[in-house]
Amino acid sequence: TDGVDRLEGGDSTTYTITVTNDGNQDADNVLVTDVLPAGVTFDSCSASCDTTGLPTVTWDLGTVAGGDTVVLTITVTVDEVVPDGTRQFLNTVSVEDDGANGPDPTPENNTAEDIDTYGVDLAVTKTDGQTTAVPGQPITYTIVVTNVGPSPVTGATVSDVFPNTFTEVTYTASASGGATGFVANGSGNINNT
Repeated sequence: TDGVDRLEGGDSTTYTITVTNDGNQDADNVLVTDVLPAGVTFDSCSASCDTTGLPTVTWDLGTVAGGDTVVLTITVTVDEVVPDGTRQFLNTVSVEDDGANGPDPTPENNTAEDIDTYGVDLAVTKTDGQTTAVPGQPITYTIVVTNVGPSPVTGATVSDVFPNTFTEVTYTASASGGATGFVANGSGNINNT
């Protein structure tokens, strides 16, 4: 974990990796592998990590005795410009040994993830401003999509599927604050970028 759940461009964050041998036998030739997410730059790591395979960072821990714990850290900086479509940073770490002292009885805890949301906070509201509808009379819904931010988002989509009882459905779209790329008008269900 890096102790946070949201990152923005330029942020520095440090992941803490805790490796524990819960068994009563030594684990030999223990290898820890951390795959860094796209959109971050490696800064530093604890102990003697191997960064020759970036974005994968590895630690050769040798032997971890039964009941022992090893704590590792890795620090990265979020790029100012991240890949298009980046909504989150998924950092995955795994640990393995050579199995010489028997198989791991709980291999499902040999992998862990830390997920941080990129600095985008999308919000949507929808209202028609009334509590009843009269058959045959038009209804106008107002849908407001906002990026609370602070970072920009590319490729966000707005979808609205109307019930079959609605006829002659049309829509228009406008923007403030510099939003671009959407379809300004159309008919039927909304699936707008």
